[in-house]
Amino acid sequence: MLAGKIDFGVYDPTFYTAIDFLTDDKLVVDQLPATCTRSVIRPNADDAISQNQKTLTDAFFNDPAGTDMSKIFATKLELSCGTKD
Repeated sequence: MLAGKIDFGVYDPTFYTAIDFLTDDKLVVDQLPATCTRSVIRPNADDAISQNQKTLTDAFFNDPAGTDMSKIFATKLELSCGTKD
């Protein structure tokens, strides 16, 4: 039995790339149990930048290890199933 919540999104922390889905119905899980729900999360870019403004320094953009900035812009599929014990 599935229980809990998981977010699934596509992003690359080493190179910014935009991957998106034209419509929410393109993000599916085959044979998702009836006890589970799915939601598509499309972050608002202006809100994401505003909420992370303090971290957007020169050091951030010049970090050779990369950043997870693309993660906050990624469209995600959120699955919630039952309750987690």
